[in-house]
Amino acid sequence: MRVLANKNVGEVLAAVPLGIYQTFIRRKCIGFFYHLVSDRPLPHTRHLYPHRPIEEFERDLIFLKKHYTILPYSELERVVQTEGDLRYAFLSFDDGFSECFRIVRPILLMHQVPCTFFIPTNFIDNRAMYYRNKISLLVDRFLSMEPPVAEQVMDQANQEFYLRVSDRDGLIAWLKSVTEDPILDRLCNAFGVDIKGYLEVNTPYLTEEQIRELASDGFTIGAHSKSHRKLGRLTPGEVEAEILESCQRISEITGQEKVPFSFPNSGEGLDRDFLKSLRESNRYLGLFFDTKGLRGDRDFILNRIWVEAPKYNLDGYPPLPVILWRAYTEYSVKALDAKRAKVLHRRPTLVPNRP
Repeated sequence: MRVLANKNVGEVLAAVPLGIYQTFIRRKCIGFFYHLVSDRPLPHTRHLYPHRPIEEFERDLIFLKKHYTILPYSELERVVQTEGDLRYAFLSFDDGFSECFRIVRPILLMHQVPCTFFIPTNFIDNRAMYYRNKISLLVDRFLSMEPPVAEQVMDQANQEFYLRVSDRDGLIAWLKSVTEDPILDRLCNAFGVDIKGYLEVNTPYLTEEQIRELASDGFTIGAHSKSHRKLGRLTPGEVEAEILESCQRISEITGQEKVPFSFPNSGEGLDRDFLKSLRESNRYLGLFFDTKGLRGDRDFILNRIWVEAPKYNLDGYPPLPVILWRAYTEYSVKALDAKRAKVLHRRPTLVPNRP
């Protein structure tokens, strides 16, 4: 019955126009974030999420400029504290890919749109690679193998890592579940994936010089941790180091007095009081940014809509109004589910009359 009820609610909400959602679900500022703008899929991301084509990204900017005031980070903290129904948007990029400089920068300058770039500091100057980018390269290499070679690789993986995968889909699913760099590095050696060579030839990440130039253009540079690990799985000491040291590094490069921070993957599992005390004792920390769409949070944390999210891009590259509408629908379904769960939790248990 509950599954049926959820389906019916979803069908009803799917018929609600974007304008109605915006009328009843009010947000002072809506955050949008991307990773990659490109006209071709890249091996280090193509098996993780869709890229945003250049023409579609320009359409996104035109839509935002028409319907919102796009805020630079310098004005965002003031607006977050402001009361009233406002129509602001905030634009950002995570992961610090080199396309942010080569492709995104000239488009933003042409359209005069402010933006914040959140950088994982260990990858600056292509010194190291994010573990999920390694996974995408492994999947890309595996899919290019001839069947006999792929069978041999699967057998080797089964023996070495005590797996029971019997087909390509099974091995790919396992590859995407690996989070440990040492295991991925062993797999790269086995698959013939040269990470060091890829970093040198393809330069997937921003350089320190490019970051300085972005800052001199007037864009804000934020930190995205050092290693891009899921912070909710780390100890408080590790979380503190990932946040503080990455923000300090960005401040050294750009000269910014305050550095905003975007949670890698999400801020799920992080104690908000701990984050608040961290900001209070380290005044150079700016606002924090999460990935939970339209959901509310503490006043120092702004959620953002992930424009390239696979769940919003099942039918190619939909325009931004469609993605925004899907984010409102998703938020509404989850809000109703949470409300229903709260009511059921409070409902008194009936005790049968005793004879």
